[in-house]
Amino acid sequence: MVRGEQPLPADLEVRRVPLDQLPPGYLGSTTQLANMELVRPLRSGSVLTLNSLKTREMIRRGQEVVIVAKGAGVQVRMAGEALKNGSLGDLIPVRNINSGRTVEATILSDSTVSVNL
Repeated sequence: MVRGEQPLPADLEVRRVPLDQLPPGYLGSTTQLANMELVRPLRSGSVLTLNSLKTREMIRRGQEVVIVAKGAGVQVRMAGEALKNGSLGDLIPVRNINSGRTVEATILSDSTVSVNL
């Protein structure tokens, strides 16, 4: 597997290995792969460690996003532009395309951010 690739459970072989033969930070479950990508190439048969992974960036600087503003039973959607790269749950600056105003928003998906009113 190559750097930047998102490993999926189907890409991996789960084996029983004595704990004293595992490197520090080994991946104990494929559920830990969600929204992760490799930071370096991974050879076949290698033990996957948390140091080999990073959280996948879902939004890139300059990307058009949907800003969802919520509060007191009201929800408003508007177009925005991400001003910084970010991963799921990150707080990033986003510029409202219509007003030009910059807000801090939480990344919800690869195209949606959220702000509270």
